[in-house]
Amino acid sequence: MSRNGSFSSKVTAAKRKTSKKPPSRVISIPQMNKLLRKSHSSSSSVRPLWPSGVDQEMLFAKSQIENAPIIKNETRLYAPIYRNVSMFRRSYELMEKMLKVYVYQDGEKPIFHQPILDGIYASEGWFMKHMEANENFVTKDPGKAHLFYLPFSSRLLELTLYVGNSHSRTNLIEYMRNYADMIAAKYHFWNRTGGADHFVAACHDWAPAETRGTFAQVHQSPLTESSQKSGRQPVPPKDLSLLSLQGNTNYIQHMKSSKFCICPRGHEVNSPRIVEAMFYECVPVIISDNFVPPFFEVLDWESFAVIVLERDIPNLKNILVSISEEKYIEMHKRVKKVQQHFLWHSKPEKYDLFHMILHSVWYNRIFRIRPA
Repeated sequence: MSRNGSFSSKVTAAKRKTSKKPPSRVISIPQMNKLLRKSHSSSSSVRPLWPSGVDQEMLFAKSQIENAPIIKNETRLYAPIYRNVSMFRRSYELMEKMLKVYVYQDGEKPIFHQPILDGIYASEGWFMKHMEANENFVTKDPGKAHLFYLPFSSRLLELTLYVGNSHSRTNLIEYMRNYADMIAAKYHFWNRTGGADHFVAACHDWAPAETRGTFAQVHQSPLTESSQKSGRQPVPPKDLSLLSLQGNTNYIQHMKSSKFCICPRGHEVNSPRIVEAMFYECVPVIISDNFVPPFFEVLDWESFAVIVLERDIPNLKNILVSISEEKYIEMHKRVKKVQQHFLWHSKPEKYDLFHMILHSVWYNRIFRIRPA
């Protein structure tokens, strides 16, 4: 729908068709909200084998977040786009003040420690670059670390080891399993929690398969849109999803002149369509069953995006035209306000994509912490 009100020609659609295989069970956003609350109220993480002072620090942070003072005057954060802006700000403040991350130096290039900084897979590279160079969050003392980062590139793993047209990723999975076994044998940090305080950040849609098994407890942070397939139940608080920007001039102009941009889930997860829509100030219309949006634990996606179940595609026009101009104007405003959380900078800035990725891992770890 264009900003002058006409329908059809000005609805910007993604350039890739949706997957034909529907999931066996569809989880709505309200149901995901319940799963999120249930996850945060239960202790689903592995109990550490021995106690550590960092656990007490995180339990303290959890208490501070749950009892965060109500925000009254805040200029950087627009309250309507968050689930609870007071909790988010308090959590972010504590992250800046407390969080320490141990970055493993093990692993050979190019699969490890060699960031890709351009193209559709650039997010994992920029995160790796910023994380390894960070002086505020990184610690060389694993005893002080709240989180442990495994700096590998899922894209370079594919380019280095995948045998073209083999349709087999066995050697990639085996490579990552051997790496995890080496880490577990060399360091005791992994064994304390079974990897529950470790995390990886990956763009490629193969990453979940590459890190299965040995990495079961690790926070896996796919840096592209999440697309749950084959009926797999989404677990909102564990995975976060991010993406990089691309597009030609004509495509961009369509987005800029549209009120709504249609974002079907597609077949793979390496698509930038949702963040492209937000970047060009177009309200995203997410058509996907069991889609877990980026930063779901803190952002109220229904406040600035339209989320449509795949079965409701025939009714899409009615859904969009039923949105009043007043509601659209507010959603459009919120799209602009949320942009700051999806931008990369050559030097990380407060509330940007680098910090939001780190905050998501920090926040979800805090609400899964279990004392020994």
